Amino acid sequence: MSPEIAHVTCRAELTLENLKQLKEDAGRLTIYISGPMTGYRHFNHPEFFRIEDMIQEAGHIPLNPARNPKGLSYDQYMKLSLSDLFVSNAVVRLRGWMESKGALAEVFAAHSLGLMLIDEQ
Repeated sequence: MSPEIAHVTCRAELTLENLKQLKEDAGRLTIYISGPMTGYRHFNHPEFFRIEDMIQEAGHIPLNPARNPKGLSYDQYMKLSLSDLFVSNAVVRLRGWMESKGALAEVFAAHSLGLMLIDEQ
């Protein structure tokens, strides 16, 4: 995926203030959290939960793949993730997303669906 595609629909940096402003501008959104898990300590779940809390505090609905059931195959996790994108309005891209095969697929799908992309800085 080219960098132009990855960044074309970016709206804002991920901050609590920006998320609150987004709620004022666009209303309550369903926001999917995309980022690397494989190879990270605790599968990077603490970061996913931190962002989930921030999204909730701003008044939006988070969709957090770290809450998926344990013990599924990679393919099953990807199918769950991609199905979550169909009900999302936006995607938060966590640091390191460009090094994650799964996150790259999620971001490509999000772009194809015209979803808003928000970057963790």
